[in-house]
Amino acid sequence: MAAADGGLVALTCSNLGCYYRRAGLPRAALRYLRRAMKAEEAVLASSPISGDISLLHGLARDVVGKVAGSPAAVAGLSSPSSPRSGVDVCSLVKTKLNVCAALSGVGCHERAEELAAEAAHLLAPRCVVQFGVQAPPSPFAVGSRPGAAAYAEDAVAAAEEQRRQDCALLAVACHNLGAER
Repeated sequence: MAAADGGLVALTCSNLGCYYRRAGLPRAALRYLRRAMKAEEAVLASSPISGDISLLHGLARDVVGKVAGSPAAVAGLSSPSSPRSGVDVCSLVKTKLNVCAALSGVGCHERAEELAAEAAHLLAPRCVVQFGVQAPPSPFAVGSRPGAAAYAEDAVAAAEEQRRQDCALLAVACHNLGAER
C-alpha cells in the first residue's frame, strides 16, 4: 500500500470508527479504529523514521505502569512522517486515544491503559521544554532576501501551534491513563 493510500485508509477508517462510536455501536467502532491504527503504523513504519516507531512501540509496552519512563529514549522522534501521506505522529496518537476510549467503552481497560501509555510516550519528548537552552534566532536575522523574515515568522508560529496541539494531546493521554488505572 502506498503512503498516500495508507493515509487515506487511516483517515477513512478513523472517521467511520468515530461515527460508529457515536451511533452506539462500540464493536464496529473498535474494528474501524483498530484498522485505522494499523494503517497509520504501517505508513509510519515505511517512513524514514520507521526504526524510531518500532523502538517506541516496544518501549511504550515495556514501560506501561511506569509513567516516569525516560523521554530521552524516544527523543529521536520529533518530526512527522511524509507530508504526502497525511499521517504523522500526532494523527497516530489521536487514533490511539480514540481506540483507548472505544476499548474502555467495551470494558477492555488493560489494553486501553497500554494505548494511553503509548500515546503519552510518543508525545512526551515533543512537549518537553528545556530550560537554559538559548532561544531560537530571531526571524528578522534570517537574511536580506525579501520575504525571508515573514516566512521565518510563519514557521515559528506553526511550530508553536504544533507544540500546543501536542501538549493538549499529551494532557488527554495522561487523563486517559489515569482513568484506566
